[in-house]
Amino acid sequence: MLVALKTPSANPAFAWIYQFPNGAYYSIDHQGAIWGMNAYGMPMQMGYVQYL
Repeated sequence: MLVALKTPSANPAFAWIYQFPNGAYYSIDHQGAIWGMNAYGMPMQMGYVQYL
C-alpha cells in the first residue's frame, strides 16, 4: 500500500517532501526536521527524520 512518495522540493529551504496520495504533504529541511502547517496556516515542526 502506498503511504507517501519522497520527492525533491522546489523550495531550496527544504531537501525533499513527503507527498501523500490525497495531496497533503510534509516538507523536510536539510537538518531532517519535518514541517507541516498548523490549523492557522503557519509552519510548524511536526517531528524529525531518523536515519537508521
